[in-house]
Amino acid sequence: MRKSIKMKVNYEYTNQDIMNYFDVANSGGIRYSKKNNVLVIISFHRDDNSSPYQDDWKERTLYYTGQGQNGDQELTRNNKRLNESKDNHTKIYLFESFEKTKYIYCGEALLTGKVIEATETDSKNNDRLVYKFPITLQNEQYVIYDDIIRRNMNKKEKNIRKLSDKELQRFAVKKSQFNHDFYKETPEKTSNSRVVLSRSYYRDPYISEYVKKLSRGFCGLCGQCAPFKDKNGEPFLHSHHIDYLSEGGEDTLSNCIAVCPNCHAKIHTLNDPKDKEKLLKNVSERDEK
Repeated sequence: MRKSIKMKVNYEYTNQDIMNYFDVANSGGIRYSKKNNVLVIISFHRDDNSSPYQDDWKERTLYYTGQGQNGDQELTRNNKRLNESKDNHTKIYLFESFEKTKYIYCGEALLTGKVIEATETDSKNNDRLVYKFPITLQNEQYVIYDDIIRRNMNKKEKNIRKLSDKELQRFAVKKSQFNHDFYKETPEKTSNSRVVLSRSYYRDPYISEYVKKLSRGFCGLCGQCAPFKDKNGEPFLHSHHIDYLSEGGEDTLSNCIAVCPNCHAKIHTLNDPKDKEKLLKNVSERDEK
């Protein structure tokens, strides 16, 4: 491997960086360097439903889908190299890609269990046999921000909504069966999960509670009474920042209002300018009293 650059966990790299550092080819999810006896594994997370690969995390182990987009996969070529990596002392380096041309370095990994056979659809939507390789990271450093996962999932869900009812049913049934079989085959017996890093925005509890008191139990958007009372007998409302804290909004009374859970979900789902205008108007009228 070339040492002109040093790969750092959690950093983004280009395809050219990967090629130069590991002496591997310029494309593919599994790339082998005969010179260095190294496998570079890239887990692509597409949001357009075009990828036939469905990689699944269970904590720090990635069940990586083998090579081959159409038809039954075979334990040949790079799949064979990955399957025999432990016996052949082949080093594995893992990357994840959520955007084109950007690759996040996860670190060195190791094949840590038997390969699992599963049924999935290929790029032509035909059922086929695939192999799942359990690849476990050898360090505790790699984490991914939850907003990257959430943003990718939101884009994927948007594209899923474009499917016909028949297509949606087919994919849902196949994925349900796969999850059931996968659960039985994996030793952890746990649902898909992974370590993520959350970004938290501090909300002052004095401001939050005060705007709820000012609401007198009524939603600042729809004007309806809170849907229920909590265990302390208080109307259940959310304190909402009109200009989001995550986008630079201030944690101030003039930027905060109490809304019901239904309207809160509506605000964040639709981002309707008319709703924002109404909230600002209601805050202004509230503060004048």
